[in-house]
Amino acid sequence: MVGHRVYPTLASKAGLYMYNIIANHVFSDGNKRTGLEAAIAFVRINNYNITTSLSNDDIFNFTMKVASGNGSLEETQKWFDDNIQFLEIVDV
Repeated sequence: MVGHRVYPTLASKAGLYMYNIIANHVFSDGNKRTGLEAAIAFVRINNYNITTSLSNDDIFNFTMKVASGNGSLEETQKWFDDNIQFLEIVDV
């Protein structure tokens, strides 16, 4: 549809990257690492980052949930919506 963005938010786009790379097995190996890192890189390029309140175990467990087929695209997008924060740009 013209003028309508299918994935209008940063979180929806980051979730799409992570979910599609992991769930669709884009590569023969390394899909979980690549899916997570692609989404994080996209978030950082846009001056956001994963919240510091998440532990590495939290991130790992969610990534494994997506990889096992127990996490949906919508859930992955919501996870990013709940877990990214804007990086304040400090002028030095």
